[in-house]
Amino acid sequence: MKLAGLLQSRFLRDSTTLQVGALFIAFGNFLGAVALTHVLGAQKQGQFYLAISVYSFFWFALNLGLYQVATSQVAAAVSRKNLGKVSAWLAYYLKANFALGVLLLLLGWTALPAVTGKLFGDADLGFLAAVLACTPLVELPRVVACAGLQGTRRMLALAQVENGMEFVRIFLVVMGALLTNSATGPIVGMLIASGVGSVLAVEVYRREHRAHPELLPGLGEILPRIREVPLTHGLRLGIKYGLVRNIDAFGVQILPSLILGYFGTRAWVAYLRIAQRLVNVARMFMQGISRTALPTFSEIVGSRDLPRLRRAYWKATLLSGSLVSTGVLVTLPLVPLLIEAVFPRDYQDPVWTIVKILVPGVLVVSFSVANDTFYLVTNTLRVGILFSILGIFVNTAVVAVLTWLDPTVGAAWGLCFTFLWSLVHVAYAGLWLRRNAKA
Repeated sequence: MKLAGLLQSRFLRDSTTLQVGALFIAFGNFLGAVALTHVLGAQKQGQFYLAISVYSFFWFALNLGLYQVATSQVAAAVSRKNLGKVSAWLAYYLKANFALGVLLLLLGWTALPAVTGKLFGDADLGFLAAVLACTPLVELPRVVACAGLQGTRRMLALAQVENGMEFVRIFLVVMGALLTNSATGPIVGMLIASGVGSVLAVEVYRREHRAHPELLPGLGEILPRIREVPLTHGLRLGIKYGLVRNIDAFGVQILPSLILGYFGTRAWVAYLRIAQRLVNVARMFMQGISRTALPTFSEIVGSRDLPRLRRAYWKATLLSGSLVSTGVLVTLPLVPLLIEAVFPRDYQDPVWTIVKILVPGVLVVSFSVANDTFYLVTNTLRVGILFSILGIFVNTAVVAVLTWLDPTVGAAWGLCFTFLWSLVHVAYAGLWLRRNAKA
């Protein structure tokens, strides 16, 4: 009966929808990365990834976790059948994200070339990152539409938007590389794809609004509320959540590449990012569960059913961990054959070595899918922030020291250590739920 109930649950259906979409995205990312290895080579591909890391560093420093806050508040408003609140939170997110986008654009074009010139001896790297600084404004319609779709649990529509944009992005990135034979073409391709994604998202949102007007407000209901909603409306909660979420992004995606770019070579940046893409095929399955957990947990907390929240948390945690771990262990023997088949010879040994180093950490972190959502819905973000700040100092120090000692695979060993830190969050969530959510 329990298995039948799980198979029929909306949580599993929504998670599966997003996981299938995540699989397509991961597959597309992998194909794009393979294409760039043959078109650009390791040095130019490393330049491309390093430019993305520089841009991402500044964006995540400014991005305050507002997407997750808006999504959770939309879900809570939907559970109370309050369409006015849904409109207000989407209007707030539109307004706040526009302000952040303008700030990043000004910062990118005035500061990034100088920063990269001093740190990496390469002002062109900062120019490429500055081009990407236009992204938040270009994709503003998309992120607002997606917040509405995710908050109201229109997961199929959300997956359609993301998959459509991702395949456009891959095509334009590869075409840009072919046309310019440099990192510039792929960067411009990414920016154009963001614009295409916004157009697609608006059309899908309008379709869903027509089908479900009781859940999704129309654009005419959202835009007039922009003036009403102060920028401080969700800022405090966004800052707290953003610290937890963004610190993880810094530690896993951004800082290792920047540190390796400083101590090592552009080629090893490319090898590291390619290996991360391979293991992220497994981690992408976590996203479907994680993004379903946010509106689901918000609805549960809105009904003040903490025992149900405890069951939902462990369901999400165990489901994610078992799926990802099984997938990794089953497919791992095939990875070296895949690497040999599709990558140039100079990529093969470095990428496979890094993949083997990262696998133990990926197995552990696969059980950490619902941590940030747990902190958000239980009002324990302060604890999450403390753990995350401590983690970023410890983990970055480990990555930096290991990369300094070994400018080839040191960053990979540091990343594996960073993944293990996620156990701290799971342990705290388990203790909190045991104490506060007794059935």
